[in-house]
Amino acid sequence: MSARTRHRRGTEEPEVPADSPLEVVHEAERAFAARVGRARVAADAKVASARREAARILAASHEEARWDAERAAEDELARTRREVERIEAETEKQVAAIRRSAKRYLDDAAEAIVAFVLPTPGRSGDEGGPPC
Repeated sequence: MSARTRHRRGTEEPEVPADSPLEVVHEAERAFAARVGRARVAADAKVASARREAARILAASHEEARWDAERAAEDELARTRREVERIEAETEKQVAAIRRSAKRYLDDAAEAIVAFVLPTPGRSGDEGGPPC
């Protein structure tokens, strides 16, 4: 059987020349697959880097928000303390005024109580005083 007959019968692989269009396509496919693989690796690395950066930014944001909240709470607490001190001072002024006012009327009240309880000289026991 000659080489020509074997080729017609399909018993032997045909030899593909080195510059055949099929070989060029296969080489292009391999090169493309390699580029896609490199691009995938590079993209995965960029995604991982972006995720790390996002996590860092998020953590920094949480820390800054916590610090802002603490500062706001401290400011509010200081404002509340100042308000309490103002109210206490006003209350102390009012208490002092009431005490001064009470001292003015204390002597009059004591005299009225004594006059009511004890009979005055020269009056009879039936007049005035508490009922016994």
